[in-house]
Amino acid sequence: MERDVLGVIARQDAQHKRHLIDLIAFYTLGEEVCLVFPYVEGTLEKVLTNQWKPAHVAIRTEDQHWICYGLMGLADGLATIHRPPKQEENLKVFAFHFDLKPSNILITSGGIFKITDFGQALLKAKPIDGATTVGAAHNVGDHRYAPPENTPSRAHIDSSSRFSTKLASIQAETRNARSNISHQINKGRSRHRSASTPPKEEERFSTGSAKYDIWSLACVLMETLMYLLEGPRGLESFRADRDGAFYALRSRDASSLPGHEQHKLKTCVEKRLWQVQRNLEPTFKIMIFKSITCELLWKMFSIQASKRPSANQVKAHLLYALQTSNNPDSEDILSLLRGAVIE
Repeated sequence: MERDVLGVIARQDAQHKRHLIDLIAFYTLGEEVCLVFPYVEGTLEKVLTNQWKPAHVAIRTEDQHWICYGLMGLADGLATIHRPPKQEENLKVFAFHFDLKPSNILITSGGIFKITDFGQALLKAKPIDGATTVGAAHNVGDHRYAPPENTPSRAHIDSSSRFSTKLASIQAETRNARSNISHQINKGRSRHRSASTPPKEEERFSTGSAKYDIWSLACVLMETLMYLLEGPRGLESFRADRDGAFYALRSRDASSLPGHEQHKLKTCVEKRLWQVQRNLEPTFKIMIFKSITCELLWKMFSIQASKRPSANQVKAHLLYALQTSNNPDSEDILSLLRGAVIE
């Protein structure tokens, strides 16, 4: 599946895959498939922990705009993954990453962010002239950056035997689907032999899976903001306070609530978001970007997946934040400083 997703990315125009790792070649060694990529030295995780800095980027303490542009690039990369502009012949293709995190974001010596590691990715291909879909079940990535809908509800936890049975069923489905999916997608015109998926259900799946990545991107944005505000020690403290995922399961009293309402954003995450918005220092352009971005993060961290913005909407909002921070005398900034919410 990883090679299939990378193949779709490789066929995109340069402008659309600027923020995605590009597959150079692949070869087989016995039963193993080996992938060849360009060498990229750094990762966002290394930057956030002060282990590495890009060599050809002018970095000043008070101005980290290269990081802000990199964050916008991540949204642009996700938009390409979710809806590749250059589609396969006679197919509607969309993909999802399912493991976006700082260590899976490469950074070139020139400061360009690139999404990598598509080992957990899912590719779906739907024939334009039919309703059948080529695809496979997937494994999710790092639980720390996964959304609430990836976690069993309180009712499932309270009945662990039922959850274990369901988990075994999902794992079996994954093994069966992956065994015959790769060659079907590569051909591009093949038909899946299973029952067809109604178009509306397909659309719901496409949107819901994309929202998984949006939550993960929100986690990455949040950790990067903590680094920009408080440095690597501040980020380390935030991670320790959070202790894992960005959300928590509500108490047993919430078991009667709908599934998406049985989770909540962790208090330490909410507290940090409010602090960034209230402790604005207008003498630093970067603070303006951070404050506007917090408005976006509240939406991206929506417990109900359907309320999260798309990757293109995130990109547009971050572009607006960058443009506004470069013009701090605008009316938008004056409104922001007065506590107005920017939609």
